[in-house]
Amino acid sequence: MVFVIDGVRMEESFGEGNASVDGSASSSFLPRIRRELLPQGTLVLPAYNLGITITAPGHAQFLTGDTAPFGNFPPYDDMGAYYPDLPTLFELVRAQHGLGEEALGLVGNTDLLDAVGRSNYPGLGAEFGTTYVHVDTDGDGSAGDAAGVEEAWRRITEDRARFVLANLHRPDQMGHYGDEIADYADAVRNLDAPIADFWAKVQADDDLRDSTTLVIVADHGRHRTGEADAYKQHGDSCAGCREIPMFLIGAGVAEGVTISDGVALDDLHATLARLLEVESPYALGRDFLGGELAATGDLSPVSAGGLVLSERRDDEWPRGAVFLGDVPVSAPTAQAAGGAAVAAGSEAAFACWRELGALGTSDIPWNPACAWIDESGPVSLMPMPLPEVNVGWRPALALSPGGVPWMAVADNLNGAVDGSAVDRAVRLLSLGEGWHGGVGLEGVYYPTAPALAVSGDAALVAFAASLDASAGRSNRHGELHEVTDPEGEQAWSLLFTSTGASGAERAERPAIWAHDGRLRLAYTTADDAANNVEVVSSADGGESWSAAEVLDDTGRVFAHLDAQFWDGAVVYARLGDDEAELCVEGTSPRCVGLGATELSGFARVNGGARVSVRVEGEWVLRNVAL
Repeated sequence: MVFVIDGVRMEESFGEGNASVDGSASSSFLPRIRRELLPQGTLVLPAYNLGITITAPGHAQFLTGDTAPFGNFPPYDDMGAYYPDLPTLFELVRAQHGLGEEALGLVGNTDLLDAVGRSNYPGLGAEFGTTYVHVDTDGDGSAGDAAGVEEAWRRITEDRARFVLANLHRPDQMGHYGDEIADYADAVRNLDAPIADFWAKVQADDDLRDSTTLVIVADHGRHRTGEADAYKQHGDSCAGCREIPMFLIGAGVAEGVTISDGVALDDLHATLARLLEVESPYALGRDFLGGELAATGDLSPVSAGGLVLSERRDDEWPRGAVFLGDVPVSAPTAQAAGGAAVAAGSEAAFACWRELGALGTSDIPWNPACAWIDESGPVSLMPMPLPEVNVGWRPALALSPGGVPWMAVADNLNGAVDGSAVDRAVRLLSLGEGWHGGVGLEGVYYPTAPALAVSGDAALVAFAASLDASAGRSNRHGELHEVTDPEGEQAWSLLFTSTGASGAERAERPAIWAHDGRLRLAYTTADDAANNVEVVSSADGGESWSAAEVLDDTGRVFAHLDAQFWDGAVVYARLGDDEAELCVEGTSPRCVGLGATELSGFARVNGGARVSVRVEGEWVLRNVAL
């Protein structure tokens, strides 16, 4: 049983001292939970959200075990196909234990969580997910927290549910929209009795007492600057946003223990997976009660010019480090690193990645890093292209005809989809004495996954985005733009959009190929029934385009991986009947089995591909002929 106390900071829950929100003692907010529950369980002091510190992506982190950004879209009228790309705990519990939907519960009083009850992962999805139940009948969240606790009790007693998550959203709602400071503070205090009473009833029930584990956790915190209304906002890398309360009690949990070693939401996922007795193949955290890393080995390979970079996870690098072969590329002082990209020309190569700053500081940012590299590793660091990036930052890189590094970035620091976004832009940067670029495209709703190609003296930039914020879930699409004078003033012109061209509800992860005026654009698609790859072509530099061609008839394309162009042909990955496959487009796709069911990435090397597959719990790199 998981209660998510939405948007509650450490200082209004399990912290010490006084809360800056109203000056009262931190111990005054949840007194019964502190007195009756904390001595009997394990307290994490503090836990962290190391991804996007907003409601929907915070939930997606501990449900999928991955920190990738996830749009905070409301459902609007059309649900669309915007779901996580990797399996959720809900699906894993049902699929691996052979249970029906009554064994699960996802309840709350916010309209932001409809999408996290299932994923788009092949073979899972709607068949094994759960449906979100909105319990707030008043429409303003006022009755929702108590009603959410009551619905959770009904699920575990009447339905005998195996796994229930209840979002208690009132504190976050009052933090944002309350008229007075007391509105947020009172919303936190009002959680105390319902949760304490819930646990008392569990302990009084002979069937539940020894088999129930309760988790109390926040999805994100809030600002804690000296400003009077700082508590109203969150979503960036501030320590108050990242540091969150987390407490576990009950079956499988030690009593009277405090953990203070950097536990994060992806670690909670790994811990819950073990408690629920499921295998979560894409989990990236550590089971902090059992001590085991969920993922070890080399993941997410990328390549250019014969150089292959990957993300390594092991006991020395539990949150990941970027490696070139066996040579570390990211800084040894980084708490975590990933999102590598690489580009190579005839005489030079460079790579970029992201690194996480130190925990426990006033801000805990993800910072971008770039370096010139060769086969021995980094040769010299480049200037930092942006002051800060988000957890999903992965630039698209290229070298111009003159050997100048180019970089396309989705500049959306906190991953928000509405007016609270720090930035909503796609930019093209070039390296001179420092990185610089034009204004780019601003006002883009939730841009992700840029792709970059060189076309003569121009740049081609593609990305995925939404048409607007309110219906953003149902109008995700791909765009391709030509950028002339890329190292100067820059002029952007739209060449293609998949809106109206694709038959699918969602388009993401574009890839570009350009040669002698011929252009091709591929993007992954999703709807409730299938994942696929579509491709469009132009023989006249983007003046006219072919109809969208669907490349695969299985509907089992991996939505978490980009399609790639190799010599003008689309290469993509899918889940076959009993193993993952790498496929090359054709009248009938030519596919090669990879000898494992899970795939974290693939990159081109001489003679074929280097893939990262999961074998007996370890992520290993293999070369396959293609």
